Amino acid sequence: MLTESEYHENELYRHHAKLARLKSQDQRDKAAAMQEYAEMMGEPERLQNAVEMILSGNYGYGAMLDARGCADNPRRNRVAYLGQLAAALECGCPSDRARRAWGLLSEGGRKVADEAVEKAIESYSMTKTDEGEES
Repeated sequence: MLTESEYHENELYRHHAKLARLKSQDQRDKAAAMQEYAEMMGEPERLQNAVEMILSGNYGYGAMLDARGCADNPRRNRVAYLGQLAAALECGCPSDRARRAWGLLSEGGRKVADEAVEKAIESYSMTKTDEGEES
């Protein structure tokens, strides 16, 4: 039987393995996923919802642990990481292509996408506070 720590470690390992497999997709699949993520960034409610779903555990326990670990750490570039995580889990887009798609947005488009992720982080933080956890 696994300890809680071993279970968390196993779930994170499985999650990171899933993310790593995205990098081995063929180029057409990567291009299509990048296009889908670009479209999602143009729909801020969809992007915010995807990040909120990851933080809620709807994409698996390992993904939730990873996302919450990032959201709880103000020293990390939370917006970038959680946006790339949404690209991977919602669109099947590897992180290098997600960064490229974000870079192709206009300055205004980047701001809108970043704000959507920030709203999801704020919503998660408020939920933690409401549940009596430290933020």
